[in-house]
Amino acid sequence: MSNERPGADSGLFDALESPFSFPVRKRRPRPMAEQGEPDLLEELVRAVEGDRLFPAGGTVLLACSGGGDSVAMAAMVARLRGRLGVEAVLGHVNHGLRGRSADEDEAFVRDLADSLELDFRRRRADVAEERRLRGGGVMEVARRLRYEALRAMADEVGAEAIATAHTADDRAETLLLNLARGAGPRGLSGPRVRRDDGVVRPMIAMRRGDLRDWLRERGLGWREDRSNEDRRFRRVKVRKELIPWLEANLNPRVVERLAETARLLDGVSSVAEADAAAGLERARVASPAGETWLDRAVLATYHRASRCMIVAAALRELIGEGRPVALARIDAVLERDRDAQLAPGIRLRVLDERIVVSNEQFQQDELAETTLAIGATIEVGGWSFQVERACPDPAIRGRWVAELGEVDPPLTIRSRRAGDRFRPAGGPGERKLSDYMIDRKIPKRSRPGVPVLSDRKGILWIAGHRLDERAIPEKGAREIIRIVAMPPKGDPHEDREDEHKE
Repeated sequence: MSNERPGADSGLFDALESPFSFPVRKRRPRPMAEQGEPDLLEELVRAVEGDRLFPAGGTVLLACSGGGDSVAMAAMVARLRGRLGVEAVLGHVNHGLRGRSADEDEAFVRDLADSLELDFRRRRADVAEERRLRGGGVMEVARRLRYEALRAMADEVGAEAIATAHTADDRAETLLLNLARGAGPRGLSGPRVRRDDGVVRPMIAMRRGDLRDWLRERGLGWREDRSNEDRRFRRVKVRKELIPWLEANLNPRVVERLAETARLLDGVSSVAEADAAAGLERARVASPAGETWLDRAVLATYHRASRCMIVAAALRELIGEGRPVALARIDAVLERDRDAQLAPGIRLRVLDERIVVSNEQFQQDELAETTLAIGATIEVGGWSFQVERACPDPAIRGRWVAELGEVDPPLTIRSRRAGDRFRPAGGPGERKLSDYMIDRKIPKRSRPGVPVLSDRKGILWIAGHRLDERAIPEKGAREIIRIVAMPPKGDPHEDREDEHKE
């Protein structure tokens, strides 16, 4: 259902008509000075130019759901694009959660783009299927898929920025929600004006009600999502119950005050995160893919709050920005020396000598099968392999160095395959590679990234683990093929018993 449209302004916006808007008696709006309203167009210009949110002479993707905030942003940027010096494209994500209503939202945004003479892009996101495959709450999954879709559309049109229409009201609501769950400065700062991934919030200082008044004065309609009235959602309860109570009993301008506090905390958070990033590098030790290991003794030299910030930085590194974990939750785990799941698939373990942060949903990419050439250095999936003919040298043998005898070229590097078998050097006989990896406690999510060296006859070397019996050079051999592997990161599972020794 769309909002009423009290009238139509002249110029570009006269043409904006939609089958989802209800026509009513038209009237001319009063001049802005008479209305006593903020000049929102000038506010937008100051925000964009002051924080350099849009790329000069470039393209910005305007995320538009069809709701009042994003429609106002689209209409304002369309009017100001010449002054701002940008091209604008309207992007819409259909989450498929509300059936016909979702399709009507998409049609409305398409019509809006035509009326504003903006290019239009859209993507569909199957939230239900993603939840079935990977789990997670509806809102969490929808948000993640939405930003993935927006980034894909931005890449398609060459947009250097993605603008979302978060307002001061959103910032105040987020502060209250995150305060209740024990968040730190980052969570309490709410939606940031600018994110590292190119997402910007040019409307973050504006009030939701002012934007709707601006639309009404110009006869512009918008779509209403009925879930925004469903008080089963915590954000709706904050918006409809808590904030009105605070306005009536504490401060009628509580939203502005909370939004300003969030803005200041954003600055505090930036400083604290820079310190946490330095602490993370100091405490980090070699870790397998999908995990971050921290030296517990190093971490203990930091203040309790700083320890939590360092672990939070490790979490963001593993899982990105979309799944924040409250600092209070991290603090409770660290102080009680326990093993806990912080979020679906995210685990924090406190061990004797280290703190382990794990993304249990991480899956290492398969290595592309690549042929190695003698005398060359080959890059494969972040690994580097140097191949040469040389004289045997026991002094340089080690976990990442293989000395091979007779081989049946070509030599290839690949990931493990179903049915792979080999004869571990020094072992009792042939084994399934899958069983060997299980016995060596190589995490399932990391196994696709373990390099397997093979020739025409089969496996020669599991890089970093074990040679095949067939690959061992004969005693007294004067020439061997030496392969030196350089992994993408240090490997924590070094096991001297796995090294080949003659």
